[in-house]
Amino acid sequence: MFYHICIEYQKFIDMRLSSLLIILIITLSCGKDTDTTKSAITMIKPNSNDTFRLSPDSVLVNFKVQDNGGLQKIQVNVTTASGTSMYSDTENTSDNEYQYVSSIKFTGFSTLTPMTLKVTAINKQQNSTETTTTFYVKP
Repeated sequence: MFYHICIEYQKFIDMRLSSLLIILIITLSCGKDTDTTKSAITMIKPNSNDTFRLSPDSVLVNFKVQDNGGLQKIQVNVTTASGTSMYSDTENTSDNEYQYVSSIKFTGFSTLTPMTLKVTAINKQQNSTETTTTFYVKP
């Protein structure tokens, strides 16, 4: 009888240790690829409050994005103060560093008009970073 109790107790202990070992392995393996660091966006052009003539100027949009864990997507949007979309672009990349350069020509404005450039960078872990710059176009 005592022998039977000892065997049952040993089975119980073995089962508990196995369960603890499984929980430990799962806990240690979870989160290895967790990247909570957001991408760094460095705006080169336009500078805040720059003013561009509709003709002959175009607006040079130039920025750099860096993320040590790898980038996935870059989104570029230009809107008026009222929210009207004037330009939109999405670039997919798997690099750690991305340089964006584009010349954008705007038409149809009769007064000095503020524009907002919004750049959104999304890394491989779906962390997003956003930066905005306001510039002006005039006839």
